[in-house]
Amino acid sequence: MKIIKQLSSGLSVSSILVNKYVIVTAVFFIWLLIFDKHNYMTQKKLAQTIDNLKVEKQKYIDLLEEVKFEKIDLDKNKEKYAREHYYMHKENEEVFIFDRN
Repeated sequence: MKIIKQLSSGLSVSSILVNKYVIVTAVFFIWLLIFDKHNYMTQKKLAQTIDNLKVEKQKYIDLLEEVKFEKIDLDKNKEKYAREHYYMHKENEEVFIFDRN
């Protein structure tokens, strides 16, 4: 208490800034921002990780839709699928592969 009175009288700091509650609150926020296990940088990294995972989730949802479409196509035309993907052919039949690039 004597230190606070000396600070406020000697340095002419207002009593609001030297109030023990303000000092404790300021120390608490500094502790939370820098030293705590759940500090600001950790929270920022976790938020970035969550954003990356959301993007990856959307990518996999889109890929799932594409695979569902291919499954329906496979169920309808098994012979066409085997010929296109595995280059299967009947006897006395020639297969020509065209590169679209």
